[in-house]
Amino acid sequence: MNSTRVSTPEETAERLTRLAAALPGRGRVWIVTHDHPDPDALATAGAVHLLLKRRFGLRSQIVFSGMVARAENREMAWHFRYRLAGLESLRVPPRPVPAIFVDARPGSGNVTMPRWMKPVAVFDHHPVPRGWAPPAGAFVDIRPSIGACASLLHEYLAAAEAAVPSWLASCMVYAVGVETVDFTRGGSPVDREAVLALLPRASLRVLGEIKHAPLPPLYFTQLQEAIANARLYGRVAWSHLAEVPHPEIVPEIADRLVRIERISFSFCTGFHGDSLVVSVRGNRRDARCGSLIRAAVGGLGPSGGHDRMAAASIPVAGLDAAARDQLVERIHHALLKRMERRGRSNAAPGSLPARRLAPPADAAVAEPGAPDPGGQ
Repeated sequence: MNSTRVSTPEETAERLTRLAAALPGRGRVWIVTHDHPDPDALATAGAVHLLLKRRFGLRSQIVFSGMVARAENREMAWHFRYRLAGLESLRVPPRPVPAIFVDARPGSGNVTMPRWMKPVAVFDHHPVPRGWAPPAGAFVDIRPSIGACASLLHEYLAAAEAAVPSWLASCMVYAVGVETVDFTRGGSPVDREAVLALLPRASLRVLGEIKHAPLPPLYFTQLQEAIANARLYGRVAWSHLAEVPHPEIVPEIADRLVRIERISFSFCTGFHGDSLVVSVRGNRRDARCGSLIRAAVGGLGPSGGHDRMAAASIPVAGLDAAARDQLVERIHHALLKRMERRGRSNAAPGSLPARRLAPPADAAVAEPGAPDPGGQ
């Protein structure tokens, strides 16, 4: 289904019936988010946990691989009343266990799925590539036209008449705001319906604490590095971080760069362990960031996303420093080439006359209209 309209009660009731047929009659169900879960993945997982408990009487456990590191995401996880567990900490069960995937689908490349997991349901809002086959017997509800996966689950909770606790309503409202950038980039009637219904139940204090979470000193060190490395070319802004302790800082920098006036696209890259993390953002309604990053990355690693935001992770194990630098240059050039085609400039970015976002500390600041003293 790929509709932006709000589902009728009859449609959601029919989905609940099909979901019930795919679920086990008893026992525990695993709720699996994508690796390094963001607010939408966490909020959706919490909503599924509540749905399983209230509608189907099933116990569940929210699990994921990676970490929750971004300050706002950590604060959101702190407010969770359902237990979150890392996949690495779980004992391997003797037999396959039923698993529900949220904000991700099996085989997408950004979700860890051990062999002992048996997918029984998928809730997602990311575009599905051609040729993807749903798991056999699983219930699948994927709607790329919806801004947030949490909005999709609100329909199920409302149809099941499951009262959403204040803390979870706060997390779901926050998730929709993050995914749609407070409805400035995307959003559908389903998202608006979810926010209008959940906001009266949400805690404004909890929302404020999540949005204004305390930032660690390292954040400002990396922000300084990102600004120092930032470049502008036409309507594109980008930066690179040499090494990041967690991958969530890379999309955060891309989010900041796309807010520069007259910028249509932004991207950021950074090495995290044995991976090159790539994050892309677009301000245009026809940005098609998902297809853009897939074309730029090719078969180097898993990639994909939405119209205005996308990501990729490229394995770099075994590459020396020179080879890693060449890879970064290759990805930057491929992204810039495609972004410029969709922007206004027709210049070829072969030898990019990019300018710095900020001049070096010892350079004179140019007056408006004057040549950039830090340009290169």
